[in-house]
Amino acid sequence: MMKNIFRNLLLAGIVFTTPALARPTPCWFQQTVNARRLPPSTCDLISVGNDTWKLTSKDGLLRTIRLFRDGEASVVLNGGIYRANWVRDSKGDVRIIFSDSEFIFKP
Repeated sequence: MMKNIFRNLLLAGIVFTTPALARPTPCWFQQTVNARRLPPSTCDLISVGNDTWKLTSKDGLLRTIRLFRDGEASVVLNGGIYRANWVRDSKGDVRIIFSDSEFIFKP
């Protein structure tokens, strides 16, 4: 009986997956652009695929970050969608640059 249920679920295209687990990653936040030294922190990071991550900072703020190949990024925070530019620095970190602030995380 269970074998038939499982087979039917597979035939219906249902795929079983385990939820992604957050992993701690270094992150930096600054209220200025191009700061020489940003204060370090640790964030929880979940990759959700297609150059998209969920980043939770120590203060509990959840950011959903999507990177586009043209150097643009969108960040969803507190229900708002913010546009920014992004670059990958020499250490492989992703730097999200707004007009008045920036943050960095290690994917």
